[in-house]
Amino acid sequence: VSIGSSVAAGHALGWNSRQMVEQGRRLTLDHGSLLDLTLPLLAMASGRRLRASISDGYGKLDIEDLWIEYFCVSSDLNAGRARIHTSGSLANAMRASVAIPGAFPPVKAADGHVLVDGAMTDNFPLDAMRAVFSPSVVIGSDLKTGFSVPTDDLPSDGIVSGFGIAARRFVPGRRAAQIPRMIDILMRSSEISNSERHTQADLLIKPPVEAFGALDFPRYLEIIEAGYQGARAAIESWDRIRS
Repeated sequence: VSIGSSVAAGHALGWNSRQMVEQGRRLTLDHGSLLDLTLPLLAMASGRRLRASISDGYGKLDIEDLWIEYFCVSSDLNAGRARIHTSGSLANAMRASVAIPGAFPPVKAADGHVLVDGAMTDNFPLDAMRAVFSPSVVIGSDLKTGFSVPTDDLPSDGIVSGFGIAARRFVPGRRAAQIPRMIDILMRSSEISNSERHTQADLLIKPPVEAFGALDFPRYLEIIEAGYQGARAAIESWDRIRS
C-alpha cells in the first residue's frame, strides 16, 4: 500500500538499488512538491503532479508486463473492503494505492467505484501476499514503531482553531504549533488497526522512521537510509536465530 506499491513495482521491473533510489528522486522531486495545493473541497492537492510523477516513472505499463508477479492494494469505498490489483494499468493501480484521503483525490475505477489509499483497509496485506504468491517466507515492515505524536499545543478540551494555528506562522519569534498533522493522524490510525498482524510475518523489519511524517517526500534519502539500517539489523538478527 502507499509507497510500497512504488517500491514493489521497481522490484518487479528488476531494478537494482541504484535505480530504485533514482526513481525515488524522480517521484518526489522532479515535479516539485507532490502537494500541488488546490481549494480543499476533495483533497489538499489536485493530484496532477502525483499523476505526472507516476506516469513518467512507469509509463503505460500494465501489471502483466512486469518481470516479477506484482500486486498492490487500494481501498474500495463503495464495497467497503480492500481491492487487490493484479492486472491492468500499473499507473492507475499505483495512483489508487497512494490516494491518501485528505491529501490526494480518490480515484474512480473502471467499474465506477471510488478508490483510496490501501492503508485505510489493509495496511499490512499479509493475506493478499499469501493468496497471490504462496510464499515460503513473508517479510513485513513496521514503519511506525514508537511513533511520536506532538501534543505540546493540543488542548485537552478538543477545541482547536485552524486559523489560530495558521496565524502563529506569521508572528515573529513564535514557533510552529506542536500538534499532530491531519494526514499523520489518519495514517497512524490505519496503522494501529493492523498492528496486531505484524506478528504473523516471518521477518518483521522496524526501520527507525519515527521522525518522518507521511508527506515528508523531500527527505526520501534519509528515509531510505533509515530503511536500510533497519533491514540490515533485522536480517542479521534473523540469521542468528535461524543458525
